[in-house]
Amino acid sequence: MIFNEFFGRDYLAVIARKIKIFEKKLIFVELAEIIIGQHRKSESGTSRDALYTL
Repeated sequence: MIFNEFFGRDYLAVIARKIKIFEKKLIFVELAEIIIGQHRKSESGTSRDALYTL
């Protein structure tokens, strides 16, 4: 019973919210990569490096 109360619906709801936030961040990162990639077409492979340094 304690396990069900502790890891119940609330716990799953928190995980679901975190996953949704994470998905939104991933979408933002992908968009940023596309934008940076368009600015730096001549330099291949630097779009990801530029993102991680920000």
